[in-house]
Amino acid sequence: MLFYDVTKSARQRHHSGLTRMSRCLRSALAETSAAPVIDVVWHPRRRRFVTAEGRRPVDAAPDDWLLTPEIFCEAERPGFADWMAAAPGRKAVIYYDAIPLKFPEICWPQSVARHPGYMKLLAAFDRVLAISRASAEELSAYWQWIGVRQAAPVALQLGADGHGSPRWCEPVDRASSRTLVMVSIVEPRKNQDGVLDACEQLWKRGLPCHLEVFGRVNPHFGRETERRMRHLARAGYPVRFHGNVPDAEVAAALAGARALLMPSIAEGCGLPILEALWNGVPV
Repeated sequence: MLFYDVTKSARQRHHSGLTRMSRCLRSALAETSAAPVIDVVWHPRRRRFVTAEGRRPVDAAPDDWLLTPEIFCEAERPGFADWMAAAPGRKAVIYYDAIPLKFPEICWPQSVARHPGYMKLLAAFDRVLAISRASAEELSAYWQWIGVRQAAPVALQLGADGHGSPRWCEPVDRASSRTLVMVSIVEPRKNQDGVLDACEQLWKRGLPCHLEVFGRVNPHFGRETERRMRHLARAGYPVRFHGNVPDAEVAAALAGARALLMPSIAEGCGLPILEALWNGVPV
């Protein structure tokens, strides 16, 4: 059997890259896995995994796999390290990046506090699957720095067809479009303010440019950028902030866009880039 960890993704309503990847991977495994795929969640009081439906204890056999695409630490999952050491079966985890350690000043405080323990816990898994070669090398270097001996992570190639659309292979004339799209959480790391600075220069010179921004707002760091976008819109500038919307609305905006903008300070991989290119949209 394949036990799939949905502890957080099952209850989250936003469309972050991590949540979207978790749900897309779960869907693909259901279609392709020869073994049954069973959703499980961590139960903090029982200190073990239970089934997402029915909350029955998970009793894995030695040949079974647990796969978790989530980010966690011992404080959030009391007893997790002991369970990892004692529970039968094989265990695999998706690794994203070390951005909260590299840029703590612009990351969620909870993420910054959680990440050192999370990256150390990863060494207890039988397989660590990194979302890019850069992330795999980054984690290996961190393990070496803290003195952990573990097999090197395996770098994955992420899928780009999360919207369910086929790959676009025909050339598209986008020269007449003046729409630029951003898809990401609103926070300093994603650099929406840098884009707004550039667009304001274009607007003041009379150059047409429509900016469409999609994504939820980081409550710690993104409110000021959200207020700036709404202020510019009220002043008559062609910028529209859509917030957190379904994938179909993002796909529709990209279909008619001149380009996707991704001036991010740091990424583990950059899922919007892959998805835009998959759909024939320049980045």
